[in-house]
Amino acid sequence: MDSSPVVAHAAARTRVQLLREGRQRLLQAVRQAAPPVAKELEALAEPVPDATYEDQDQLLQAEQERTEALLAAITSRQAAKAPAVRRVRKQVERVLKDERVASYADPEARWGHQRREKPFFGYKMHLATDETGFVLAATVTAGNASDLEGAPALVEQARVQGLRPRRLVADRRMTPRG
Repeated sequence: MDSSPVVAHAAARTRVQLLREGRQRLLQAVRQAAPPVAKELEALAEPVPDATYEDQDQLLQAEQERTEALLAAITSRQAAKAPAVRRVRKQVERVLKDERVASYADPEARWGHQRREKPFFGYKMHLATDETGFVLAATVTAGNASDLEGAPALVEQARVQGLRPRRLVADRRMTPRG
């Protein structure tokens, strides 16, 4: 058993960038559903001026408050029921809840490490092979998952195929102390 990084085909963003992009995406979805409502909400979709705040934490807090204000304004209007608005709203709410989303293009991708000094943004592909290298089972997890997290799914896939592994071989990262 082993795992390898799979780099996501998306640019990772900071939370400030995600909140700003999320408000623009929300406004675009509202614009398609109800153009007059979008016109009323344009100011709430604008970025908070960076120079107004002394540090990144204050700026992040201001961006979160502006995003929450836009969400509240949308909720009080009919446009909130449009499917596209609901879909984008859920994505933005995940960013607000700090669910470690780093991209709207690929919201399930996460920062992981192949080695301590080699970070990547994406997923981990876990494989179980026989002694000749023939792939018996495969699964994918978020990039921040430990190598050990993919092991149970690999063993279960092998069992479903009628295979009964007599022994498992893995590298150190597959052990709980890894």
